[in-house]
Amino acid sequence: RDVCDTEQAETRAGCEAQVHAARGACEREVEETRGSCAVTLEDARAGCLRDVEEARAACEQQLEAARAVSEHTLDEIRATSEDALRTIEEALRTSEGKLLACEE
Repeated sequence: RDVCDTEQAETRAGCEAQVHAARGACEREVEETRGSCAVTLEDARAGCLRDVEEARAACEQQLEAARAVSEHTLDEIRATSEDALRTIEEALRTSEGKLLACEE
């Protein structure tokens, strides 16, 4: 009976030691995984922020280019309108001159 009790105690102690070792290994693995996930999340967050900043910069460049084109187009329209106005004014003066000549 003493031999059996001793064997059981040794077996129990061995099992407890294995359980304790397995629990420790599992906890270490969980902590390593948690750390790895935190790094992965931080990398993903940084990548997203970079993507957002790149997209914002690209949009700003497109807006600036569109604004420059619009300003150039407005300048061209203004110049064309001014030319047309001068042509109309010249035609009006010519017509007035002809009208005066007819009246005389």
